[in-house]
Amino acid sequence: DLVWHRRYGQALPVYESLLHFTPGNLEARFDQAQLYCTLGLCGYEASAYQELLDRDPFHNLAALALAKQRIRSSPAMEFSSLYWREDGRGDLSRIQRLRHNLSLEIPFFCQYRLRLTGHQWNERPDWSGQSYLAEGYSLEGSGVFNTFLRGEAGYTHRKYRDGRFMDRDTGYGRLSIRLRDDLTVGGGYERTNEIYNEFSIRQGIQGDVWSLFALSYPTRYVDLRGEVRHIRYSDDNQGQFASIAAGYAFTDHPRIFKAILTGEYRHSEQENRYLYNGNGSLIDIVHPYWT
Repeated sequence: DLVWHRRYGQALPVYESLLHFTPGNLEARFDQAQLYCTLGLCGYEASAYQELLDRDPFHNLAALALAKQRIRSSPAMEFSSLYWREDGRGDLSRIQRLRHNLSLEIPFFCQYRLRLTGHQWNERPDWSGQSYLAEGYSLEGSGVFNTFLRGEAGYTHRKYRDGRFMDRDTGYGRLSIRLRDDLTVGGGYERTNEIYNEFSIRQGIQGDVWSLFALSYPTRYVDLRGEVRHIRYSDDNQGQFASIAAGYAFTDHPRIFKAILTGEYRHSEQENRYLYNGNGSLIDIVHPYWT
């Protein structure tokens, strides 16, 4: 009942008591392993499956689940490409982006992961039609420390082929805490490249983003999320962002129909300023990002 209502932290000691009282309860032991998986504690998950198989070597579901867990616990290589195009408001956001990534992920004790990625960027603003190529790399780490604490951090270095542009460094760090089974809070910091057009590439605009969020599951079918962010841009501008969302699932697994209502608030201290020459042609944008 606790698992059904997403009270996973409360369910763990109940399973432990049950298995202490009836060690041969294979169904409870399998469910306990699944619960460890849900909480991201895949090291404990593997131990639970193995103990189940020691008691029943022919338990086919446990054998299959343990095989999948071992795959997740093994190093992995991944190649991906991302293409993104935006036609925004006037010349403010008119750009095509193409990014290729080659990643190597190395798990440690299953719950902790180190990821090394090589990147290639191709950014093509419509304003000039010129392509700007860059290469770089990322180093990222994430971990589930226990039933209530998890975190992640990363660093990315970007070097443009065009010698006019300086190297760009970005990164992030986030931490989330499960205060109760129905309430998780967290926060973090991220430095971002604010690239939306030709002028933001030339100016090298970056943002320092501080954020706080909360996620709640009052019932199995209802979830609530809220977030606030403060952004300080490298061109002496700053802004605030807030969002709230509420979702309700009308049907249950495996075919879920869910409705989500969201609202957002944004405000920047200074707005965009477009600069034109004597012929009326755009030559620059002050604060060349969404304001």
